[in-house]
Amino acid sequence: MQDGTPLLCQTYQMSDYITCPPTPSYKEVCVEGAKENSLPEDYITKLMEIEDNGDRETVTTTMRRMEEARQQLQMGQTSEQKK
Repeated sequence: MQDGTPLLCQTYQMSDYITCPPTPSYKEVCVEGAKENSLPEDYITKLMEIEDNGDRETVTTTMRRMEEARQQLQMGQTSEQKK
């Protein structure tokens, strides 16, 4: 935590690691989350440079919701600009 409060967390480690690039949608979620949380630019750049697996057919529920929210935000901004 930024205020120095300890944070209890748990991590997992794969025993038989297989390299598997992320889907473009998962990569986008990671990049957008990093931006929204104001993570360092060099970290965001590294995320953006990760090669994805090219699977643009698989669309996750999260990606659908992100697109809906993006469209609503754009509509709201357009409405505000007209005033």
